[in-house]
Amino acid sequence: MILSAFAAPPNTIYVILTLMQVDSIEGLAPAVAIDQPKQSHNPRSIVATITEIYDHLRVLFAAIGTPHCPKCGREVGAQTRESVIQRILSLARESPVQILAPLERGRKGQFKELFADLRQQGYAHARVDGRFIHLTEPPELDRYRRHNVEVVVDRLAAGAHSPSRIGEATDIAFDLGEGSLIVAPEDGEDILFSRNFFCHYCQISIPEPTHTSFSFNSPHGMCPTCEGLGEATVAWVAAQRPAPALVSGRRGPLWIRPGHTLEGAN
Repeated sequence: MILSAFAAPPNTIYVILTLMQVDSIEGLAPAVAIDQPKQSHNPRSIVATITEIYDHLRVLFAAIGTPHCPKCGREVGAQTRESVIQRILSLARESPVQILAPLERGRKGQFKELFADLRQQGYAHARVDGRFIHLTEPPELDRYRRHNVEVVVDRLAAGAHSPSRIGEATDIAFDLGEGSLIVAPEDGEDILFSRNFFCHYCQISIPEPTHTSFSFNSPHGMCPTCEGLGEATVAWVAAQRPAPALVSGRRGPLWIRPGHTLEGAN
């Protein structure tokens, strides 16, 4: 392990012992033993996060990992510009769509400079946290909350459109979104298009893996059920009779962890 790669605070955790005066050691596997402070009760604080080993692993996985399709498990790859244009053309024939470029994803801030820069570039609309806005009147965002910001590159009414127009909007959106764009139909769910991470069997795109994709402390990497804690609290209600609640003798639902059973409940 190269201790110089870690920051100063985690570096102080390690106690570097002097080397033993021997010529060689065989049959002894290397090991690292770290005593985590017992006074910490934060479930998101583990040995790997304290020592920053977890940070280095997340960067490593994002850099050298091979993405696979979450549906079929096959390796994803690139898709051509023409296939994206044809897919958007078919979507626009059925209902009005908007082509968006994702700019910020799950980042904290107010993004006042970003809104002003988009206005100067000639863009009129954007979508912030799922709500479409006019860039002339940007919202006041909470700087301490995470936000998603997408700029509207083009708006297409239902019907036939010129492939050249959609091709130009696609190129702009891919450039602004760093290889990703979103098509938002008026009466349907968003469809993500990725230039480099596309499954040709399932016809879906996935976001580019980043270090936050492997973090249980980030909304982009944590489990949506347990939120990265490894356990979840759910409501349990008896099928035939309500379980006795432990408040004032009343009956009602109890809160227990998944996998646990309530003794005496039938």
